Amino acid sequence: VLAVTVFDDPATGIELANDTDQGLAAGVFTRDIDRALWCADRLWAGQVYVNGWYVGGVETPFGGVKQSGYGREKGQEALDGYVQTRNIGIRISPPSSGEGSRAQSRTVTRDQGPS
Repeated sequence: VLAVTVFDDPATGIELANDTDQGLAAGVFTRDIDRALWCADRLWAGQVYVNGWYVGGVETPFGGVKQSGYGREKGQEALDGYVQTRNIGIRISPPSSGEGSRAQSRTVTRDQGPS
C-alpha cells in the first residue's frame, strides 16, 4: 500500500510525513541530491531511502523510531542492546602517606554483557 499526498513544497511534505506516531521508514524520490539530503535529514524515521527501497546491506541497522518497534536489528547498534557499560576502578598500589607520596590508579572501562 502506498499513500500519496500532494504538497506545495518539501517542508510541507516533511511536516506531513513526520506528523504520525509511526516512524519505521520513509522514502524520497528526486533527481536533486541536495534536496534528497535535505529531506532525509529532516524525516523522522528509522530508515530513509532515496530513489529506491531498502538501499543498504545486511550490516545496515534496521529499526524504527517513535512507536515503530524497539531498538535495532543488525549492525553494531543491534548489539548495543545486549551490552551494559560499566566502569571499574582498580587501585594498583596501596595508598601511602607522607610528603611527596602518591598512590597510582588506573581506570578501566569496558563493555560487558550481563554476567
